[in-house]
Amino acid sequence: MQNLEDLPTGARVAMDPAGYVLEMRVGDDDRRVTFSSDAFESRVTDGASIECEFDGEVLAISLVAEESLYIESCRVALRHAFATDEQVLLNGYQSWTDTVERHPWSKMRGLRLISPRVVDRWALDGGGDYRFATYPNEHGKQHGYTYGTFRRGDGMVLVGSLDESHGFTIIRTFAGEGRVSLKTENPCRRIAAGERVELGRYAIVRGNVDEALVLCDDTPAPVARVVAAAIRHRDSSARVLREAVDATGRAEVSRLERRLAMLAIIAQSAPLLGLLGTILGMARLAISFNGHVLVTRADLLGGALQCLTAAAGGLVVAVSVQVMYGMLHVRLERVVADMEAAASDILALLAPRREAVA
Repeated sequence: MQNLEDLPTGARVAMDPAGYVLEMRVGDDDRRVTFSSDAFESRVTDGASIECEFDGEVLAISLVAEESLYIESCRVALRHAFATDEQVLLNGYQSWTDTVERHPWSKMRGLRLISPRVVDRWALDGGGDYRFATYPNEHGKQHGYTYGTFRRGDGMVLVGSLDESHGFTIIRTFAGEGRVSLKTENPCRRIAAGERVELGRYAIVRGNVDEALVLCDDTPAPVARVVAAAIRHRDSSARVLREAVDATGRAEVSRLERRLAMLAIIAQSAPLLGLLGTILGMARLAISFNGHVLVTRADLLGGALQCLTAAAGGLVVAVSVQVMYGMLHVRLERVVADMEAAASDILALLAPRREAVA
Protein backbone atom coordinates (compact mmCIF):
# COMPACT_ATOMS: atom_id res chain seq x y z
CA MET A 1 0.00 0.00 0.00
CA GLN A 2 1.28 3.45 -0.90
CA ASN A 3 2.04 6.07 1.68
CA LEU A 4 -1.02 8.32 1.73
CA GLU A 5 1.11 11.37 2.47
CA ASP A 6 2.85 10.97 -0.89
CA LEU A 7 -0.34 10.89 -2.95
CA PRO A 8 -1.67 13.87 -4.93
CA THR A 9 -4.45 16.08 -3.59
CA GLY A 10 -6.73 18.50 -5.33
CA ALA A 11 -5.61 17.55 -8.83
CA ARG A 12 -7.90 17.44 -11.83
CA VAL A 13 -10.17 14.41 -11.80
CA ALA A 14 -9.00 12.55 -14.89
CA MET A 15 -10.06 9.17 -16.24
CA ASP A 16 -8.35 8.03 -19.44
CA PRO A 17 -8.40 4.72 -21.36
CA ALA A 18 -5.23 2.74 -20.72
CA GLY A 19 -5.68 -0.52 -22.62
CA TYR A 20 -7.58 -3.80 -22.51
CA VAL A 21 -7.20 -7.56 -22.10
CA LEU A 22 -9.17 -10.02 -24.21
CA GLU A 23 -9.38 -13.77 -23.54
CA MET A 24 -10.89 -16.10 -26.16
CA ARG A 25 -11.11 -19.68 -27.37
CA VAL A 26 -10.62 -19.62 -31.13
CA GLY A 27 -11.30 -22.10 -33.91
CA ASP A 28 -12.60 -25.63 -33.96
CA ASP A 29 -9.70 -26.71 -31.74
CA ASP A 30 -10.64 -24.13 -29.08
CA ARG A 31 -7.10 -22.81 -28.82
CA ARG A 32 -6.77 -20.23 -26.06
CA VAL A 33 -5.81 -16.73 -27.10
CA THR A 34 -5.03 -13.94 -24.64
CA PHE A 35 -4.41 -10.54 -26.16
CA SER A 36 -3.47 -7.48 -24.13
CA SER A 37 -2.77 -3.94 -25.21
CA ASP A 38 -1.26 -1.10 -23.21
CA ALA A 39 -3.08 1.41 -25.38
CA PHE A 40 -6.76 1.71 -26.24
CA GLU A 41 -6.27 1.17 -29.96
CA SER A 42 -7.77 -1.05 -32.66
CA ARG A 43 -5.68 -4.14 -33.25
CA VAL A 44 -5.71 -7.42 -35.17
CA THR A 45 -5.00 -10.60 -33.24
CA ASP A 46 -5.27 -14.33 -33.76
CA GLY A 47 -8.81 -15.05 -34.89
CA ALA A 48 -10.31 -11.57 -34.54
CA SER A 49 -10.07 -7.86 -35.23
CA ILE A 50 -10.58 -5.53 -32.28
CA GLU A 51 -12.13 -2.10 -32.83
CA CYS A 52 -11.71 0.66 -30.22
CA GLU A 53 -13.45 4.04 -30.17
CA PHE A 54 -13.30 6.92 -27.68
CA ASP A 55 -14.65 10.40 -28.36
CA GLY A 56 -13.86 11.87 -24.96
CA GLU A 57 -17.12 10.77 -23.33
CA VAL A 58 -18.18 7.45 -24.87
CA LEU A 59 -15.79 4.52 -24.97
CA ALA A 60 -16.61 1.41 -27.02
CA ILE A 61 -14.76 -1.81 -27.81
CA SER A 62 -16.01 -4.31 -30.41
CA LEU A 63 -14.78 -7.53 -31.97
CA VAL A 64 -15.09 -8.87 -35.51
CA ALA A 65 -14.53 -12.63 -35.57
CA GLU A 66 -12.31 -13.96 -38.36
CA GLU A 67 -12.88 -17.50 -37.10
CA SER A 68 -15.51 -19.13 -34.97
CA LEU A 69 -14.67 -18.24 -31.37
CA TYR A 70 -15.94 -18.02 -27.80
CA ILE A 71 -15.26 -14.89 -25.75
CA GLU A 72 -14.26 -15.68 -22.17
CA SER A 73 -13.67 -12.15 -20.89
CA CYS A 74 -12.83 -8.61 -21.91
CA ARG A 75 -11.44 -6.09 -19.41
CA VAL A 76 -10.93 -2.43 -20.22
CA ALA A 77 -8.41 -0.51 -18.10
CA LEU A 78 -8.71 3.18 -17.23
CA ARG A 79 -5.84 5.27 -15.88
CA HIS A 80 -6.73 7.34 -12.83
CA ALA A 81 -4.53 9.03 -10.22
CA PHE A 82 -6.36 8.53 -6.93
CA ALA A 83 -5.90 11.27 -4.33
CA THR A 84 -6.20 11.51 -0.55
CA ASP A 85 -9.07 14.01 -0.76
CA GLU A 86 -11.05 11.85 -3.18
CA GLN A 87 -14.25 9.90 -2.57
CA VAL A 88 -15.32 6.89 -4.63
CA LEU A 89 -18.91 5.64 -4.94
CA LEU A 90 -19.52 2.29 -6.63
CA ASN A 91 -23.07 1.04 -7.14
CA GLY A 92 -23.75 -1.97 -4.94
CA TYR A 93 -25.14 -5.22 -6.30
CA GLN A 94 -28.92 -5.08 -5.63
CA SER A 95 -28.23 -3.36 -2.31
CA TRP A 96 -28.45 0.32 -1.35
CA THR A 97 -26.42 -0.42 1.79
CA ASP A 98 -23.32 -0.98 -0.35
CA THR A 99 -23.80 2.18 -2.42
CA VAL A 100 -21.87 4.66 -0.30
CA GLU A 101 -18.90 6.91 -0.81
CA ARG A 102 -15.63 5.50 0.47
CA HIS A 103 -12.03 6.57 0.57
CA PRO A 104 -10.09 5.15 -2.39
CA TRP A 105 -7.91 3.11 -0.01
CA SER A 106 -10.81 1.56 1.89
CA LYS A 107 -11.26 -2.18 1.66
CA MET A 108 -14.34 -4.34 1.20
CA ARG A 109 -14.34 -7.20 3.70
CA GLY A 110 -17.35 -9.10 2.44
CA LEU A 111 -18.24 -11.92 4.86
CA ARG A 112 -14.69 -12.78 5.87
CA LEU A 113 -15.19 -11.78 9.50
CA ILE A 114 -18.26 -14.01 9.91
CA SER A 115 -17.97 -17.70 10.66
CA PRO A 116 -18.72 -19.93 7.63
CA ARG A 117 -21.12 -21.93 9.81
CA VAL A 118 -23.11 -18.79 10.58
CA VAL A 119 -23.09 -17.81 6.91
CA ASP A 120 -24.39 -21.26 5.88
CA ARG A 121 -26.88 -21.49 8.74
CA TRP A 122 -28.55 -18.16 8.01
CA ALA A 123 -27.76 -18.01 4.26
CA LEU A 124 -26.08 -14.63 4.69
CA ASP A 125 -24.54 -14.99 1.25
CA GLY A 126 -27.96 -15.49 -0.34
CA GLY A 127 -28.20 -11.78 -1.18
CA GLY A 128 -25.60 -9.57 -2.78
CA ASP A 129 -22.70 -10.85 -4.85
CA TYR A 130 -20.85 -12.87 -2.19
CA ARG A 131 -21.18 -16.15 -4.07
CA PHE A 132 -19.65 -15.04 -7.36
CA ALA A 133 -17.55 -11.91 -6.75
CA THR A 134 -14.06 -11.83 -5.28
CA TYR A 135 -13.45 -9.78 -2.13
CA PRO A 136 -9.64 -9.37 -1.86
CA ASN A 137 -9.97 -7.71 1.57
CA GLU A 138 -7.09 -5.39 0.65
CA HIS A 139 -6.81 -1.63 0.97
CA GLY A 140 -7.49 0.16 -2.30
CA LYS A 141 -9.35 -2.72 -3.96
CA GLN A 142 -13.10 -2.17 -4.24
CA HIS A 143 -15.80 -3.11 -6.71
CA GLY A 144 -19.32 -2.23 -7.77
CA TYR A 145 -21.70 -2.63 -10.67
CA THR A 146 -22.94 -0.63 -13.66
CA TYR A 147 -21.76 2.83 -12.56
CA GLY A 148 -19.46 4.68 -10.19
CA THR A 149 -18.46 8.24 -9.36
CA PHE A 150 -15.06 9.63 -8.48
CA ARG A 151 -15.34 12.95 -6.65
CA ARG A 152 -12.58 15.35 -5.71
CA GLY A 153 -13.72 18.67 -4.31
CA ASP A 154 -16.25 20.13 -6.74
CA GLY A 155 -14.99 18.00 -9.64
CA MET A 156 -16.42 14.59 -10.47
CA VAL A 157 -16.15 11.83 -13.04
CA LEU A 158 -19.02 9.44 -13.74
CA VAL A 159 -18.11 6.06 -15.22
CA GLY A 160 -21.04 3.92 -16.29
CA SER A 161 -22.06 1.14 -18.62
CA LEU A 162 -24.28 2.14 -21.55
CA ASP A 163 -25.21 -1.38 -22.66
CA GLU A 164 -25.84 -4.34 -20.38
CA SER A 165 -27.87 -6.45 -22.79
CA HIS A 166 -25.38 -9.30 -22.27
CA GLY A 167 -25.17 -8.92 -18.48
CA PHE A 168 -23.83 -6.77 -15.65
CA THR A 169 -20.70 -4.64 -15.77
CA ILE A 170 -18.39 -4.97 -12.79
CA ILE A 171 -16.19 -1.98 -11.98
CA ARG A 172 -13.06 -2.58 -9.89
CA THR A 173 -10.69 0.02 -8.50
CA PHE A 174 -7.00 -0.54 -7.81
CA ALA A 175 -5.96 2.62 -5.99
CA GLY A 176 -2.38 1.51 -5.43
CA GLU A 177 -1.91 0.92 -9.16
CA GLY A 178 -3.83 4.01 -10.28
CA ARG A 179 -6.19 1.87 -12.33
CA VAL A 180 -9.90 1.22 -12.83
CA SER A 181 -11.10 -1.96 -14.53
CA LEU A 182 -14.37 -2.39 -16.47
CA LYS A 183 -15.61 -5.88 -17.29
CA THR A 184 -18.98 -6.55 -18.93
CA GLU A 185 -20.40 -10.03 -19.17
CA ASN A 186 -19.99 -11.40 -22.70
CA PRO A 187 -22.44 -13.32 -24.91
CA CYS A 188 -22.85 -16.89 -23.65
CA ARG A 189 -22.60 -18.39 -27.12
CA ARG A 190 -20.13 -19.03 -29.86
CA ILE A 191 -19.43 -16.14 -32.22
CA ALA A 192 -19.57 -17.08 -35.89
CA ALA A 193 -16.86 -16.08 -38.36
CA GLY A 194 -17.58 -12.64 -39.79
CA GLU A 195 -19.90 -11.65 -36.93
CA ARG A 196 -19.38 -8.34 -35.16
CA VAL A 197 -20.03 -8.14 -31.40
CA GLU A 198 -19.83 -5.12 -29.11
CA LEU A 199 -17.91 -6.14 -25.99
CA GLY A 200 -18.61 -2.99 -24.02
CA ARG A 201 -19.85 0.59 -24.27
CA TYR A 202 -19.15 2.98 -21.43
CA ALA A 203 -19.68 6.63 -20.55
CA ILE A 204 -16.87 8.67 -18.98
CA VAL A 205 -18.41 12.03 -18.11
CA ARG A 206 -16.57 14.81 -16.31
CA GLY A 207 -18.16 17.80 -14.62
CA ASN A 208 -18.21 20.05 -11.59
CA VAL A 209 -20.73 21.64 -9.26
CA ASP A 210 -21.08 24.91 -11.19
CA GLU A 211 -21.85 23.05 -14.40
CA ALA A 212 -24.38 20.85 -12.60
CA LEU A 213 -26.16 23.88 -11.11
CA VAL A 214 -26.29 25.64 -14.47
CA LEU A 215 -27.73 22.50 -16.06
CA CYS A 216 -30.34 22.18 -13.29
CA ASP A 217 -31.29 25.84 -13.55
CA ASP A 218 -31.68 25.56 -17.32
CA THR A 219 -33.90 22.48 -17.01
CA PRO A 220 -37.54 23.47 -16.32
CA ALA A 221 -38.44 20.33 -14.40
CA PRO A 222 -39.23 19.60 -10.72
CA VAL A 223 -36.58 16.86 -10.58
CA ALA A 224 -33.90 19.34 -11.62
CA ARG A 225 -34.92 21.74 -8.83
CA VAL A 226 -34.74 18.94 -6.24
CA VAL A 227 -31.24 17.99 -7.41
CA ALA A 228 -30.19 21.65 -7.43
CA ALA A 229 -31.34 22.04 -3.80
CA ALA A 230 -29.24 19.05 -2.78
CA ILE A 231 -26.19 20.40 -4.61
CA ARG A 232 -26.54 23.83 -2.99
CA HIS A 233 -26.68 22.21 0.48
CA ARG A 234 -23.93 19.66 -0.21
CA ASP A 235 -21.67 21.14 2.47
CA SER A 236 -24.39 21.18 5.14
CA SER A 237 -24.98 18.44 7.68
CA ALA A 238 -26.82 15.28 6.65
CA ARG A 239 -29.94 16.42 8.52
CA VAL A 240 -30.00 19.85 6.85
CA LEU A 241 -29.37 18.22 3.48
CA ARG A 242 -32.34 15.88 3.88
CA GLU A 243 -34.58 18.71 5.12
CA ALA A 244 -33.63 20.88 2.14
CA VAL A 245 -34.40 18.09 -0.32
CA ASP A 246 -37.69 17.24 1.42
CA ALA A 247 -38.76 20.91 1.57
CA THR A 248 -38.00 21.44 -2.12
CA GLY A 249 -39.88 18.27 -3.03
CA ARG A 250 -42.93 19.33 -1.02
CA ALA A 251 -42.86 22.79 -2.58
CA GLU A 252 -42.71 21.32 -6.09
CA VAL A 253 -45.57 18.92 -5.37
CA SER A 254 -47.64 21.78 -3.92
CA ARG A 255 -46.96 23.94 -6.97
CA LEU A 256 -48.02 21.17 -9.35
CA GLU A 257 -51.15 20.33 -7.33
CA ARG A 258 -52.10 24.01 -7.22
CA ARG A 259 -52.31 24.04 -10.99
CA LEU A 260 -54.52 20.97 -10.94
CA ALA A 261 -56.81 22.53 -8.35
CA MET A 262 -58.40 24.83 -10.94
CA LEU A 263 -59.33 21.85 -13.11
CA ALA A 264 -60.86 20.11 -10.11
CA ILE A 265 -62.92 23.23 -9.30
CA ILE A 266 -64.17 23.45 -12.89
CA ALA A 267 -65.06 19.74 -12.97
CA GLN A 268 -67.07 20.08 -9.76
CA SER A 269 -68.69 23.41 -10.64
CA ALA A 270 -69.79 22.64 -14.21
CA PRO A 271 -72.65 20.29 -13.23
CA LEU A 272 -73.85 22.84 -10.68
CA LEU A 273 -73.89 25.55 -13.35
CA GLY A 274 -75.81 23.17 -15.59
CA LEU A 275 -78.28 22.62 -12.78
CA LEU A 276 -78.60 26.38 -12.39
CA GLY A 277 -79.42 26.69 -16.08
CA THR A 278 -82.00 23.93 -15.72
CA ILE A 279 -83.64 25.80 -12.83
CA LEU A 280 -83.68 29.01 -14.84
CA GLY A 281 -85.32 27.18 -17.74
CA MET A 282 -87.98 25.80 -15.42
CA ALA A 283 -88.53 29.34 -14.06
CA ARG A 284 -89.05 30.55 -17.61
CA LEU A 285 -91.70 27.86 -18.08
CA ALA A 286 -93.42 28.89 -14.85
CA ILE A 287 -93.49 32.54 -15.96
CA SER A 288 -94.96 31.51 -19.31
CA PHE A 289 -97.69 29.53 -17.59
CA ASN A 290 -98.49 32.44 -15.29
CA GLY A 291 -98.49 35.20 -17.91
CA HIS A 292 -100.55 33.51 -20.62
CA VAL A 293 -103.93 31.90 -20.54
CA LEU A 294 -102.96 29.73 -23.46
CA VAL A 295 -99.42 28.35 -23.51
CA THR A 296 -98.13 27.54 -26.98
CA ARG A 297 -95.90 24.65 -27.94
CA ALA A 298 -93.11 27.14 -28.73
CA ASP A 299 -93.15 28.39 -25.15
CA LEU A 300 -92.89 24.84 -23.83
CA LEU A 301 -90.11 23.88 -26.24
CA GLY A 302 -88.13 27.06 -25.49
CA GLY A 303 -88.08 26.41 -21.76
CA ALA A 304 -87.39 22.69 -22.19
CA LEU A 305 -84.50 23.32 -24.58
CA GLN A 306 -82.98 25.81 -22.14
CA CYS A 307 -83.16 23.19 -19.36
CA LEU A 308 -81.70 20.43 -21.52
CA THR A 309 -78.99 22.63 -23.05
CA ALA A 310 -77.83 23.88 -19.65
CA ALA A 311 -77.75 20.37 -18.19
CA ALA A 312 -75.95 18.88 -21.23
CA GLY A 313 -73.43 21.73 -21.38
CA GLY A 314 -72.57 21.34 -17.72
CA LEU A 315 -72.09 17.58 -18.10
CA VAL A 316 -69.94 17.92 -21.24
CA VAL A 317 -67.64 20.41 -19.56
CA ALA A 318 -67.48 18.37 -16.35
CA VAL A 319 -66.69 15.08 -18.12
CA SER A 320 -64.04 16.66 -20.39
CA VAL A 321 -62.30 18.43 -17.55
CA GLN A 322 -62.51 15.34 -15.31
CA VAL A 323 -60.78 13.21 -17.98
CA MET A 324 -58.10 15.87 -18.40
CA TYR A 325 -57.68 16.08 -14.63
CA GLY A 326 -57.27 12.30 -14.36
CA MET A 327 -54.61 12.22 -17.10
CA LEU A 328 -52.68 15.09 -15.56
CA HIS A 329 -52.97 13.54 -12.10
CA VAL A 330 -51.37 10.31 -13.36
CA ARG A 331 -48.60 12.37 -14.91
CA LEU A 332 -48.19 14.23 -11.62
CA GLU A 333 -47.78 10.93 -9.79
CA ARG A 334 -45.05 9.94 -12.23
CA VAL A 335 -43.27 13.26 -11.70
CA VAL A 336 -43.49 12.78 -7.94
CA ALA A 337 -42.08 9.26 -8.28
CA ASP A 338 -39.20 10.64 -10.39
CA MET A 339 -38.55 13.32 -7.75
CA GLU A 340 -38.50 10.72 -4.97
CA ALA A 341 -36.10 8.54 -6.95
CA ALA A 342 -33.84 11.51 -7.70
CA ALA A 343 -33.93 12.58 -4.05
CA SER A 344 -32.98 9.06 -2.94
CA ASP A 345 -30.11 8.94 -5.44
CA ILE A 346 -28.70 12.34 -4.52
CA LEU A 347 -29.04 11.63 -0.78
CA ALA A 348 -27.33 8.27 -1.22
CA LEU A 349 -24.51 10.14 -2.91
CA LEU A 350 -24.14 13.07 -0.50
CA ALA A 351 -25.65 12.08 2.88
CA PRO A 352 -23.13 9.33 3.78
CA ARG A 353 -20.29 11.75 3.18
CA ARG A 354 -21.87 14.37 5.44
CA GLU A 355 -22.55 11.79 8.18
CA ALA A 356 -18.94 10.69 7.98
CA VAL A 357 -17.77 14.28 8.34
CA ALA A 358 -20.13 14.88 11.27
